[in-house]
Amino acid sequence: AWVYDPWLEQAVAVEGAPAAWLQSSLLCASALLTLLLSCVDPPRRVGWRLLAGVLLCAALDERFMGHERLQDWLHWQLADAPWLARWAGYVPIAAYALGGVIAVGWLWRALGPGLPRRQIVAALAVGCAAIALDLLTTRLDWQIVEEALEALAETLWLTALLQHTVRLFWQRAG
Repeated sequence: AWVYDPWLEQAVAVEGAPAAWLQSSLLCASALLTLLLSCVDPPRRVGWRLLAGVLLCAALDERFMGHERLQDWLHWQLADAPWLARWAGYVPIAAYALGGVIAVGWLWRALGPGLPRRQIVAALAVGCAAIALDLLTTRLDWQIVEEALEALAETLWLTALLQHTVRLFWQRAG
């Protein structure tokens, strides 16, 4: 963000922003890691592959601002009913929150006790804080905080998956 001063929105709020690239990269890495987990954790193969697909879709959405475009489209389509347009714009964000809760519920069982489980819960909490900021304000200063929270949540998610992968490999080796 400092490099882009005074045009901070270029660093965080546009399709080609460094923040979007970083976040989509973290999500892609998580998707690849879940594909690896589908190979080393046969009882949960389908769940890991489904999660990989969801993470890849989230990476594409982050990179190409898909949910923002959907929000804009819904606002435009429902322009004759402004009250409905306002609420319809929350649908993509609510879908992210619901998807995160479902994924964390599944991961709670798949990861078992330990640090990766706690990191996934922390990722959900930080992600929900980012979603709340996204819903509450469009101010640039808060958008920077929101993007930082999203990157933190995605980093926690990735490191939890990485730690679980290492644990599974050690169990198989030992």
